Amino acid sequence: MLGAVWRWGPLTPYALRKMARESRSPHLSSSAGSVYGLVERLDRSGLIEGEAFTQGEREGVEYRITPEGKRSLRAWIKAPGCATGALTDPVRSRVQIIGALPTRERKPALRRIREELERDLQAVEASRGRAESIDDPHLLSAWRGDLLVQRARLEWVREIEASLG
Repeated sequence: MLGAVWRWGPLTPYALRKMARESRSPHLSSSAGSVYGLVERLDRSGLIEGEAFTQGEREGVEYRITPEGKRSLRAWIKAPGCATGALTDPVRSRVQIIGALPTRERKPALRRIREELERDLQAVEASRGRAESIDDPHLLSAWRGDLLVQRARLEWVREIEASLG
């Protein structure tokens, strides 16, 4: 969320909640309690600061990243070990224990996973225009990484599905 405030700020908690809801990350919760609580903690920690605004009859607070927030964000990006190790992957977790299903249920389960991955891949491919329109090579690189990961996951599940006959 701190990265979103840096990239897109200033943002209201409502805008952050909407971004979390639209995110493909399984690590983000878009519940009001999670988002508003996180905004409050980031504000109390001095990583973001709010400024009241009025727009018509609507009042609210927009948050922007502080210098301390930028330092914290940069430290997080550079932290050793942040990009190593196995990522949490619910598909891999299910494949590891698929033997718990009766034989006749394994292939249909994998078919449902494949179909979901195909929809995810279509969503990533459809978001290309948005990633390109922002004119930020880093955002486009992140989009491409998502695309490659989704393609690899789909290919892997197809291999497993084919091995079941």
